[in-house]
Amino acid sequence: MKYLILLLFPFLVSAQTHRYIYDYHHRLTAEDTLKKQEFYHLDVNPDNAYYYDRKYFVADSLDKAGQGFAFQGEMSDFFMKDRNSGKFSLFTYKGFDSFKLVDQPQQKWKIQPETKMFGNLKIQKATSTWSGRNYEAWFAPELPFQEGPYKFSGLPGLIVELADDQDNFRFTLVRTEVLPEIYVLDMWYNNQFNKPVEISYVQYSKMLLQYYKSPLQTLITHDIDYKNSPLITDDGTMIDTEQKFRSYETTERNRIRKYNNPIELDLKVKYPVK
Repeated sequence: MKYLILLLFPFLVSAQTHRYIYDYHHRLTAEDTLKKQEFYHLDVNPDNAYYYDRKYFVADSLDKAGQGFAFQGEMSDFFMKDRNSGKFSLFTYKGFDSFKLVDQPQQKWKIQPETKMFGNLKIQKATSTWSGRNYEAWFAPELPFQEGPYKFSGLPGLIVELADDQDNFRFTLVRTEVLPEIYVLDMWYNNQFNKPVEISYVQYSKMLLQYYKSPLQTLITHDIDYKNSPLITDDGTMIDTEQKFRSYETTERNRIRKYNNPIELDLKVKYPVK
């Protein structure tokens, strides 16, 4: 991924997708000194906006080219915003199932007088306290979309930089593109996954707690006989005995507790220590 800003005009043609690619650095735990780096796409269409890991775009492109769907790594969440209503739909995966959660977050921004140059863009500072964290954002009035990374939006211009005051999360715009036709990332257009089941955030929190109690419950639910058909986990671990089953669940619970540092602290799940 090249660190390059391309400002393409005009912006007001309706049947286009305006794509903004963010360099996303984040701490997996609040104590980490090192950060994980990922790239995310923000696709702004006339009625909807989509925010997703670039790996989805690569997998989707390969599939549409007839090479099959191949997603590297764990399936991450992605978002769709209804730009008319302001509602966000989060799509997430657990085991063999997919879920849809809907909310309507609103940051109360305070626009500050400070400005600076970002490439050839003049950007302006704004601050907000939202979902348990304090944020500093820089937006570009010249990019006429009230959108930004993750669920951040509502400023009079695209958000090009954003970080919390503890520097757990940092988003930086690195590339812009204008696609001649509307692009929609549809994870279900070829029945790649089951259609998502809509649940509330309260239900989702309960589901995560249930998963924590039994990370491999999905095997039992789907009648998968891991003893005769060994399961290979994301890290390459083979599970084919009761002992390995229990050991993996203990390791997974420890991992879940350790890496519990969400952007939205108000939605942070309180996992039991044991």
